[in-house]
Amino acid sequence: QPHAHALLFLVCAHDAESDPARAERLAKRIARAVTFAVECQTAEGAWGRVEPSQRVAGANGVQTCEVLHALLAARKAGFDVPRAATD
Repeated sequence: QPHAHALLFLVCAHDAESDPARAERLAKRIARAVTFAVECQTAEGAWGRVEPSQRVAGANGVQTCEVLHALLAARKAGFDVPRAATD
């Protein structure tokens, strides 16, 4: 899932950023990316290919692992990730 990879990249970049203004811009994008990922979770709690117009996901184990990895990294970095999304 490209979104999961992008989210993980942004979290890592935020962690390494020394410029406070740039870190703040990254933080805003990370917060939006976390919200999008959580909204794309299926009713069964998985993730997969997302159809942007309908936000319907076809669950996939590998993509679910990638999104969970990115969300947990975001939480560990101090971002608000709802517990329900990772439980």
